[in-house]
Amino acid sequence: MTRRGLTDWLGELNWPHPRSEDIVLAVYEALANVVVHAYPRQPGAATVGEAELFAMEITEANRRCLRAVVTDYGCWRPGAVEQCCQGWGLAMMAACMDSVRIDPSPRGTTVIMTSVPVGIPVHRRPHTSPPSWFTSIIVNR
Repeated sequence: MTRRGLTDWLGELNWPHPRSEDIVLAVYEALANVVVHAYPRQPGAATVGEAELFAMEITEANRRCLRAVVTDYGCWRPGAVEQCCQGWGLAMMAACMDSVRIDPSPRGTTVIMTSVPVGIPVHRRPHTSPPSWFTSIIVNR
C-alpha cells in the first residue's frame, strides 16, 4: 500500500524514472528497517509499533528534490545484523538517494533522506496532489 501510494504520488509530480524508483526503494528499505530493527520480535509476544512517512517536494530555481522522513518510536540498535542476508539496507538507501541522515534518540529513530536533484519539466503537467505526502504504518508481527 505504501509503495503504491508513494509511486502514484511521484507520478502525479511527474518525477522521472529511474529516480522515482530510487526514492521508492530507499523509502521501502527505511520502512523495512523499522519492522526488523526498531521493534524486535519478543519471544512469545506480539510485536506492535508505529512508523510515519512524510515526503515533500522541494523546488529551487530550475531543480527539485524530494525529502522523505521516516520516523519510528522503537529503539535504535546500531549495527544490528541478524542474518547473513541482512545488513545492506543503509548502503542501499545511500546509493539511491543524494543524502541519508539517521537521528536516533530515546524516543525513536528518524531517517531523513533527500533525493538526487532532478530538473523541472518544461511542460509540467498540472497535478492535483499537494507537494507533500504522509502515511502512518502500524507494525504488527
